[in-house]
Amino acid sequence: MYSANRNLFLLLALTFPGAGLMAQSPTNTAPVSLAPAAVPAPAIPASTNVVPPPPRGEGEHGPGGPEGRGDHDGRPWRGHGDEGGGSSLEGQMKIMARGMRQLSQQVTDSAKQQDTLVLIGKLRKAVTDSKALDPRMTATVPPADKEKFLTAYRAEMDKLNDAFAKIEDAVKSGQYDQAKAQLPSIKSIQGEGHRQFKED
Repeated sequence: MYSANRNLFLLLALTFPGAGLMAQSPTNTAPVSLAPAAVPAPAIPASTNVVPPPPRGEGEHGPGGPEGRGDHDGRPWRGHGDEGGGSSLEGQMKIMARGMRQLSQQVTDSAKQQDTLVLIGKLRKAVTDSKALDPRMTATVPPADKEKFLTAYRAEMDKLNDAFAKIEDAVKSGQYDQAKAQLPSIKSIQGEGHRQFKED
């Protein structure tokens, strides 16, 4: 009888191996698991396709971002303080130099009349700001001549401002060729001012 029961248990275990049946010994009630041992799932390696961030200062618009600077080479001239050091006389001179380059290119363009008037206004402001500053050469002038030197310098700035005013009036009235004809007088006044009041 014992042998028959043992054979019956073994037959059931072999017939249903995946059902998790528990074979019990007639003399030992401790369950014996006949189910196959669980196999752990393989570990999935972390992805190595990490996209590095773009370098600083670059993005979808390329280096420097979407905006730029400039003047006659495609960069817009922004006027007062654009060159940096705009509070110094040298900074004001740079502002006027860049503004004059742009003015000479567009002064006869009627489609840019308003832009030209704004540009001339910025140039006149640079002249006014320059007048309030002392040239670097002032430090080399004898004290007895300093007042005379500065008076002459400021008179030269007034002359330059008047020349820009004539160009401004011509542009306002649509006389673009006349405005262009005044440009050499600006360069002449600037050249004379540099000879008198600028160090070599």
